[in-house]
Amino acid sequence: MALIEKSFGYKSMWFAMKNTDIDEILLSCPNLANAKMTTWENGLQAASESSDKAFLSGVYDGWSFLTGTGICEPTHVEDFMKLMSELGKCSNEICFFATHRVVELQCFAQAVQGKIVRYYCYSGESGHIYVNMGERTEAEKRLSLNFPADDEALFGGDLDPIDETDILALAEQMSIDPDMLIGMEEGKCIIADISREM
Repeated sequence: MALIEKSFGYKSMWFAMKNTDIDEILLSCPNLANAKMTTWENGLQAASESSDKAFLSGVYDGWSFLTGTGICEPTHVEDFMKLMSELGKCSNEICFFATHRVVELQCFAQAVQGKIVRYYCYSGESGHIYVNMGERTEAEKRLSLNFPADDEALFGGDLDPIDETDILALAEQMSIDPDMLIGMEEGKCIIADISREM
């Protein structure tokens, strides 16, 4: 088996799902279709270059990953929460992370046993916090992160807006920093079409 040589993170969005596998994810996510085997490198490249493709990984240290530029729109709160609920059928713990430095989109979320316990989404381009749901996670506390609760607090001076380095730090604390996958043995990899009809 080949070793993973590159991963995702900056300018990416992904779900990390604990104690589940690709087959369960495909069953729980009806907008994924035409799943095919691929390699890690080819699948990741296809999902990063096309908003109509999603990449699913095998299990690494208990976590499986679903990534791609078009897997969801985290600023569309109702649609995102619905997708988290669907994926919650296959995993007792789900984390989501998104970062894009061009539009300064930063988002993270966590669901436990199908219930969203934390969901924070901010866009620096619009200067707007789309959603701030739930209490600060233990990961935020360990990292001494205290993000503005609403748009008014963005300009209070005491708090710093979330940035891309925070997203990767949170990913490491809440699941796995994707860079930690580099050097691991490549497992089962799937590329799937994202259906917009669901």
